[in-house]
Amino acid sequence: MKNVIVLGKSLLISYGITAVLLTIGAFVMLKAQVKQSQMMTLIYVVYAVANFASGFILGKAKKEKKFLWGLAAGIMYFIVLSFISFVVNQGFYQNPIQAALALGASAVFGMIGGMAG
Repeated sequence: MKNVIVLGKSLLISYGITAVLLTIGAFVMLKAQVKQSQMMTLIYVVYAVANFASGFILGKAKKEKKFLWGLAAGIMYFIVLSFISFVVNQGFYQNPIQAALALGASAVFGMIGGMAG
């Protein structure tokens, strides 16, 4: 039960980071008139930062198999984010490559954060 609580806390923090960074990014992009490709790059950077933080938190809490906990946090982040996107947009990612990149960024940076923690 303790593992689920720690994972949940780390995911909540990562979603908080995501919300703040995407809000700031949206404001900057609105003022700067950026292209969609630049917007997607920003989104992947936000995924990376949020998942690194989540993995780092789990890595600090867990003393063994930290990279696996970070990987689990990244994958859970992607699953929950995808579910929310599916419910709100009534569909999954428009492009399978975008989905794969989002999953990859989430998993890899969660694992890196876990190892750093």
